[in-house]
Amino acid sequence: MSEIKAVIFDLDGTLYNYNKADDAACEALGRYVSQHFGMDPGTIKQEIRECWDIQNDRIGFICGATHNRLIRSQVICERNGWPVFPHALNMAKTYWGAFLEGMVLEDGIRELLTALRKTDVDIALGSNMTSYIQYLKLMQIGLEDCFDHITLSEETGIEKPEKEFYEMCARKSYLRFDASGMYEKGASAIEDISEFMSSCLFIGDTPKMDYFGPIRAGMCACLYLAGNPLPEGVDRINAIENYKSCVERDGVRLGRYYLPFSQKGV
Repeated sequence: MSEIKAVIFDLDGTLYNYNKADDAACEALGRYVSQHFGMDPGTIKQEIRECWDIQNDRIGFICGATHNRLIRSQVICERNGWPVFPHALNMAKTYWGAFLEGMVLEDGIRELLTALRKTDVDIALGSNMTSYIQYLKLMQIGLEDCFDHITLSEETGIEKPEKEFYEMCARKSYLRFDASGMYEKGASAIEDISEFMSSCLFIGDTPKMDYFGPIRAGMCACLYLAGNPLPEGVDRINAIENYKSCVERDGVRLGRYYLPFSQKGV
C-alpha cells in the first residue's frame, strides 16, 4: 500500500509550544522551592535534569513513568532532604498547573486538523508521556475532539522510537478500514500490521522520535521544524515549516504527500 490512510501526530512541541509551557512551569516550581526551602529558583532546571537522570536509573528510559513529574518531585525532595509529604505532590501540582496555563497552540494547527477532517484519512495522535496529563493538555488547547484515537506510551509500555509503539498506532488506524470484524477484538489482536505501515504518515518535531523512528518502522514521516533548522538526514521536501502552508484549495499537502478533500467532506 502507498496511499496515505492515517495521519498520526505527536503532541508535545508539535501541537503546541512545549518550551514556553515548560519554562512557565519551571519558573513556578522555582518560586515554590525558593519560598519553602530557600533554594535559588534559577537552579531548578538543573535540579530537574539531574533528578530526571536519577529517576531513569531507577525505572528505565523507555516507559511512560520516566515522564512522571510526581516521581521526579519526590526524587528532588529525597535528594535535598526535604519532607516528601506534602511537598512532592504540591510541587507536581505546581509544575503542571503552570504548564497547562502556559500552553500556546502552534500557529495553523487547528486549521490543518479541520482541513484533514475533509479528507478520508484517519487522524490520530501518538505520544510519549503519562496518559492523564496528555488528556488534560489536549483539553487545555481545545483539540480533544480532533483525533479519532490516541496512543500513549504509558498504555503501550514502550516509547518512541521503538518499532512496537508505531505498530500500535498503525493497528488502531487500521481498524477503521477493516471490515472483517477485527474491531470487536481490539487493536492488539492484529498480529501482522506490516503491510499497512506504509499507509501511515507520522508528523512531529523531534527527528529521532517523529521522523527517523517512524521511517525505520515502515511508516512515512514529516518533520515539523517548529522554527528550527533542517536537521541532517531529513529530506527537505518532507519538512514542514508552518502548518498554514499545508492547507490548499482542494486538499492538504504534507511534505510530498497530497491528501485531496473527499466529496463528502467538501
